[in-house]
Amino acid sequence: MAVQPIDLQAVYTQMDKAAQIASRQQNGLQLANALQESQVVRETAEQASQVQKAAQNEAEIKMRDNDQKSSQGDTPNGKKRRRDSDSQEKNETPQPEIRELYLGQHIDITG
Repeated sequence: MAVQPIDLQAVYTQMDKAAQIASRQQNGLQLANALQESQVVRETAEQASQVQKAAQNEAEIKMRDNDQKSSQGDTPNGKKRRRDSDSQEKNETPQPEIRELYLGQHIDITG
């Protein structure tokens, strides 16, 4: 059966609608990809900020501990205690340190 010109006329009138639908589908995929990428970037930035906050908190805790230790050491009793502990350490015979050679060589990544 041959194609008649009247049949093509109906197809030509619907081609613009078909092109619009195809364009929307392509734009929809691009939009979905862009949204997904922006979500991944946002999550990555959020994780990085959490890591930075944790590092800052650890640094603050260490600084507080150091400040407390130094404030205790500034008192005359603190200085005496340090001298006493130093003299006790000097009087003790040093213990030989036992180290395992294999420690730190094998890292288990299963699990």
